[in-house]
Amino acid sequence: MNHYFPTGSVTGLCFRMMILALLCFHGSEYSFACTIFVKADGETILVGNNEDYYDPRTKIWFHPPEDQLYGHVIWGYDRYLSPNQGGMNDRGLFIDINAIGFTGWKKDPAKADFDEDPVSYILTRFGTVDEVIQFFRQHNIALDYVKYVFADAGGRSAVFEWLNDKLNVVERVGDYQISTNYLSPKDPTEPRYQIAEKILQSQARPTVGLMRKVLAATSYDVHIGQTLYSTICDLKNKKIYLYHFHYFEEVKTFDLSRELEKGGSSYAIPSLFSIKTHNEFWFNHGGTQLGARDLMHAIEEKGIGEGIAQVWKMKERQQTFRKYDFPEWSMRSMGLNYLSKQKPEEALAVFKLITRLYPNSWQAHVDLARVQLENGRRADAIQSYRKALEINPGESAVIKALRKLQDE
Repeated sequence: MNHYFPTGSVTGLCFRMMILALLCFHGSEYSFACTIFVKADGETILVGNNEDYYDPRTKIWFHPPEDQLYGHVIWGYDRYLSPNQGGMNDRGLFIDINAIGFTGWKKDPAKADFDEDPVSYILTRFGTVDEVIQFFRQHNIALDYVKYVFADAGGRSAVFEWLNDKLNVVERVGDYQISTNYLSPKDPTEPRYQIAEKILQSQARPTVGLMRKVLAATSYDVHIGQTLYSTICDLKNKKIYLYHFHYFEEVKTFDLSRELEKGGSSYAIPSLFSIKTHNEFWFNHGGTQLGARDLMHAIEEKGIGEGIAQVWKMKERQQTFRKYDFPEWSMRSMGLNYLSKQKPEEALAVFKLITRLYPNSWQAHVDLARVQLENGRRADAIQSYRKALEINPGESAVIKALRKLQDE
């Protein structure tokens, strides 16, 4: 499941899809990209997905059915914040996500708010694309920086996006559907879309071999991002074909029904594969890394004070490209991880560091205020809330929180 601040937090207590967007989208360029595609005929429906990023802590979880909730598999990242990226349930419903530029999405006051992880919620409750369409039409599912791809065992697939100030559901026409990192009108201009389309048109019958060709041809291989894992899902037979680090000569195949019968289980994706390619070795030693991982190791080895000091040395390290990257979401995930482990001193130090790394982020100052309050530092929290309001004067939730503290 995803984790977020407890009810009552000012920080966006709900699951924020912007975080998911950052998993596949960086700045104004599509440095990280995810390619999702469907191929179907009357007998078979297959879905392929490349997950492109630079966090190698990839993981896959199997959750058996319980309390009238469907059994399902989820793939994503072994981290505190936003681990779930996509999956399939025992009814044959598939979900995955493309990040896109800001769409202008805003809540519809006539719809019910939805503050949970959409991946887990949908996979445990719905079995068809029709059910998902109904759910989106009744609830405010954030589509500000993302679009969803759904497919079901009945043969339907659809892309859910925010286009022209409204929910736009693009259902598949023909035997294939492709989704990359643009809204549907612009998607066909993307090179990965054109490559995938050419391959999918070359063969009428959907086969695992055909899907693997598309995955290989659209995979990422640059120092700032890699195709970390790839999946092919057979929705009728409930099978998952899993590949690691765009090496398609080795596959781990899961029969979902049999896996769920074993009970709950999870695997670090890299541990499932015997071949570690030279490309993976090079990326882990020379590619841009998520600094939060090494920073946490430094804190654990050297203590909080000396460990935190390492961040400035890490930021100064240069190659022909940046050695470490410290995106705000990853640092926030690190701080939340310390909170979950009842380590308030480490959490406070991390959230203070985030305000230094991102001084113009009102969210960072609000997060710090929350942690300061939990540590009994009321005066400091008031100052942090005030700083957040200097940056974003109109944030009503912060105004309300600050007034409450001052009245007390």
